[in-house]
Formats: sequence, structure tokens, C-alpha cells
Amino acid sequence: MTISLQPGVNLTVIPTEKFKTIRLFFRFSTEHQKKTAAKRTLLTNLLETNSLHYPFQTKLSEKLAELYGASFGLNVGKKEIFIK
Repeated sequence: MTISLQPGVNLTVIPTEKFKTIRLFFRFSTEHQKKTAAKRTLLTNLLETNSLHYPFQTKLSEKLAELYGASFGLNVGKKEIFIK
């Protein structure tokens, strides 16, 4: 089931009773531009290790451990498009 939250932002829900855990996955896509690539990578690294409530990575790790081993991660990648 896909729900449009706003133009360009969709939520896909795949209901199942097979598993005890859930996974949230967000994907943001944009055209690759050299002038913003480094900034996006740096921002991703900052968001993964710091926040207002958890300014240090150790505090975030402690909170995730309290949540029964929850995990959190971000990734930046480049999608190759081949034109024939």
C-alpha cells in the first residue's frame, strides 16, 4: 500500500505478521550535482551521530540500547543510470 504524503513524498506500507520487529526506511532522491554532493554526505554523517537530544554518539547509542537493541543508520549513494 502506497500513500502520498505530499508531492514527491510517498509512504509504502507492507503489512505482515511474520516478524516481531519493524523497519522504517526513508529514501530521498534528487539529481546528482557535484556542488552539493559533499554537503549531502557531511549532513548525513552529522545527522547519524548528533541531534538536539543526543548531542554525542555515545548518548544516542545508550538510548538505542535501552530500546531493546534498536538501530539507526543513514546512507548516501549514487544511483547509476545507463542509457542504451
